[in-house]
Amino acid sequence: NSNNNNNTNNVNQGSKLPIGATKINPRTDKSNTIKTFLVGCVAGAVAITPIVQLHIYTFPSETIANELSQFQFDIFTGAISGGSFASVYRYFVKEVKDDKLVNNVVGAFVLAKSFSRIRTSYYCEGLYCGAPLGFMDWDMSRQFVLSAAENLALFGAVALVIEYACDRGYIRRD
Repeated sequence: NSNNNNNTNNVNQGSKLPIGATKINPRTDKSNTIKTFLVGCVAGAVAITPIVQLHIYTFPSETIANELSQFQFDIFTGAISGGSFASVYRYFVKEVKDDKLVNNVVGAFVLAKSFSRIRTSYYCEGLYCGAPLGFMDWDMSRQFVLSAAENLALFGAVALVIEYACDRGYIRRD
């Protein structure tokens, strides 16, 4: 009988949560993760649509062969990026309460996606492409600025919408 009590005590001791931790219902967490992703997809697509339109139709690039296809592709990838960012952002703000760090997450996503969209000029040799920066010429700099504006709108809007949804209780942070 005392042996049976020892096993029960071990089970109870092992099921205690760390201080400050909350027990997460897997169904609720999965539901909130899906909602977060979907809200991020919609918010991201809506936020970047006008900027992508400017990017493609007002400031066209020589490398875009089919403007409509590029427009649709950019909105689609923006939606997926928005949903992915929303999921990461929700988990990050749940753990970190420092507004500066939260803003840095948005900035990190903006920089990473903006640099990845730059296409090098045909005359670049290695990492030298000319003025103004050496590793980026004027055309590449223009690409970066347009991409950064697009991505700032995308990730900034998604962060605001996720904050709003969490504050109103539509999506749980935990």
